[in-house]
Amino acid sequence: MDNRKENYLLDVTITAEDESIPNVRNSIPNVRCKVYLPERLTDPVRLTFHLDKEMARLFQWLHIWRFSIEGERNPEPGFRTKISAKNVHSMDMTITHWSPELAEAVLVAEPTDLKIEHIRPGEDSQATSQSHGRFWLTPNKLLTPAQILNHSYTGDVKIETVWHLEFILQNGLPISFVNRYHHKKNANGEYVSFADLVADFRKEGEPDNSTAAGESLQPLDVFLRLASLAARQRSACLGYDISSTSGYSVKFFRRNVSIPVLRNDQDDVLIDQGHFESFLKTAYESLLKLDSAGLIKQAIDYALPRERDTVESSFLALYSALETLVLYFRKGHRLETLFEADEEEQWKQLERDLRQWLKNHSLLNDNKDKRKLLYENLPALKRVSFSTAFIKCRDFYGVKSDDLWPVLGSNEGWSLSTIRNKLVHGEHFAQRLGALGTGKEHLQWTVERFLLTILNWTVSASNVSADYLTSNRTAYQNWMADRRIISS
Repeated sequence: MDNRKENYLLDVTITAEDESIPNVRNSIPNVRCKVYLPERLTDPVRLTFHLDKEMARLFQWLHIWRFSIEGERNPEPGFRTKISAKNVHSMDMTITHWSPELAEAVLVAEPTDLKIEHIRPGEDSQATSQSHGRFWLTPNKLLTPAQILNHSYTGDVKIETVWHLEFILQNGLPISFVNRYHHKKNANGEYVSFADLVADFRKEGEPDNSTAAGESLQPLDVFLRLASLAARQRSACLGYDISSTSGYSVKFFRRNVSIPVLRNDQDDVLIDQGHFESFLKTAYESLLKLDSAGLIKQAIDYALPRERDTVESSFLALYSALETLVLYFRKGHRLETLFEADEEEQWKQLERDLRQWLKNHSLLNDNKDKRKLLYENLPALKRVSFSTAFIKCRDFYGVKSDDLWPVLGSNEGWSLSTIRNKLVHGEHFAQRLGALGTGKEHLQWTVERFLLTILNWTVSASNVSADYLTSNRTAYQNWMADRRIISS
């Protein structure tokens, strides 16, 4: 429960689907609601509802765990505040019984899409409505503007921006990355300052709604995914605010995305700052042109380091990224199965023949259980092997990986594929974590080289080039010793 004062207090209507009867909605009007907005961008959004005995009984009887809200208040003539959310999730309910007839309940809930709209009289002097908005972003070292803070003897602070990034999204919206500074008192009564990264934009002639920002979330997410890859730090948009000269303003808190955990080593980037802007333009344009681009986005998500992951889980996530990239190639080059959809009858005929051959084989004709196990593996024959698809994918894109721990082959020790298979089948690596960590780094560099190549960015202008790794990564130079250790 929040001890601080609420940001908004109003009566709302709660509406929920009836879980037992399809397409039936139940509404509870006039529920007192306190809205607590996050002090920092990554803090949760909390709603506290004060229910009377009948409201609480209805909530429990209907088993309401997800619902929507809508409410409005009019603080003074000409001014309106509307608060709404389509998806609110119950967190906790506390009921206090004062007597058999008198009880009250406090319900704490979190919305994933809280919208706060303000309508006020507009500026008559403006011939055309103008809107100023900001997307709220989690930290990204490469997107953060370079600024110098000059402190005056008077206590004033002037901020000089040395560099900042500007970009135009797929839908034509120009954005500019800036810091938004906040000031608040701490527990000791002292003022502290902190900054949030935002993507600033301005539009002319926009109507009084947040359509422009809402439609920009998807192209912005594509952009942020590439910025995340470059920084090796997942970045997300957690909402936006817009204000217009027509008298309309809105704040939207986006909580249907997971909030990234900030990595300790933020200097470990894939693309240096000097190449970052060029990389974004090239990669963004390339990604938008790709068929099955969703697989590339998924591979990027798997490839991003996660601060709380173990070495084992990181390795498996990276291998999933590699498999996803190979799947992307398979789909574009008819390499998923040996028999396509229009050849299904041919495959069925071959499968029947194989079953008959196995049944009649001298080593199997008296062993029904063994034949059954072989029959269960027959569908695997229909699929093109990962090793074949990987080699064709590597050669097609011209990805150089012969200087890294091999993905395939086991002549001189375990390959990365062998390690993956050992992990998923329960192999314990507690005594060989150092060697496993080296393998994980090589797998990450392999995946990143594939991603950069597919996105039309040269590997030599990145921090997975052979020159960079030779000078900066011990695991690049001594991996063969770790391969012997993990294979023993």
